[in-house]
Amino acid sequence: MALPAGGAPLLPAGRAFSGSLGFLSDTLTVTGTGTAELDPDRAKLIVGVETIADTASEAIKKNAEKMDKVLEAIERMGVPEKDVRTSHFDLYPVYEKQTLKGYRVTNSIEVTVLDLDRIGELVDEVVRAGADRINGIYFTASDEKLREVRAQAYERAVEEARSKAEAIAKAMGVEIKGVVHVAESGAYVPKYVAVETPSRTTPIIPGKVRVSVTIQAIYLIG
Repeated sequence: MALPAGGAPLLPAGRAFSGSLGFLSDTLTVTGTGTAELDPDRAKLIVGVETIADTASEAIKKNAEKMDKVLEAIERMGVPEKDVRTSHFDLYPVYEKQTLKGYRVTNSIEVTVLDLDRIGELVDEVVRAGADRINGIYFTASDEKLREVRAQAYERAVEEARSKAEAIAKAMGVEIKGVVHVAESGAYVPKYVAVETPSRTTPIIPGKVRVSVTIQAIYLIG
C-alpha cells in the first residue's frame, strides 16, 4: 500500500482500523434514540427574594428578614427542613450613571415538594410571605423510578439502532456480523412550569416526565 506524505496508510471508505486487533474491518455506524415517560412523584420549586439598600450590610439584613418569613411559610406547609436548600445567593452594587446608588441582594432556595396536589397552595403562601421571585417549577421522580424508565429508554434506543443497521446492511447486500463498539449519551428532560403571582390558588399541572437517551453503535459487517 502506498503511503501519503504523512506516512499513514489511506483507508478505504467504510473501513476502520483497530490498533488493538491490528487489522482492517468493514463497519457500519448508526445511532439510535429511545424515550420513555413516567408520572412525576415530586417537584422542585425555586423561590427567591430580592432587596435593595444603601449599604451592603443593610441589603443583606433586609433580605434575611424577608427570607425568614418565606421559610416560616414553607415550614407551615409541612415541608421538612431537609427538603429546602439554598440554590443561589448574590450581592452586587447598583450604579446609575456611574454613581453608586446602593446594593442589591438576591437569595433563592430550592424546595422539594412530595405532595404534588399542594404545589399551587405552596406558591401562594410563599408569595404572600414576601417571595418576589418564582424562578420555576420542574417535576421529577425518585432515583429508583428514573433508573427504571431510563432502562426502558436504553432498550428502545438499542432496538432502533439495530433496526437501522439491519435495513442499511440489507440495502448494501451485506450481513451484520457483530458489534464493534457502543457509546451512549443520555438526557433527562424535566417538565418546567412558569408561574405568576397568584390571585387564587395557582393551578399547577405536572404532566409527564420524559427520559431520552441516544446511543451510537458500530457494527461489523461482511
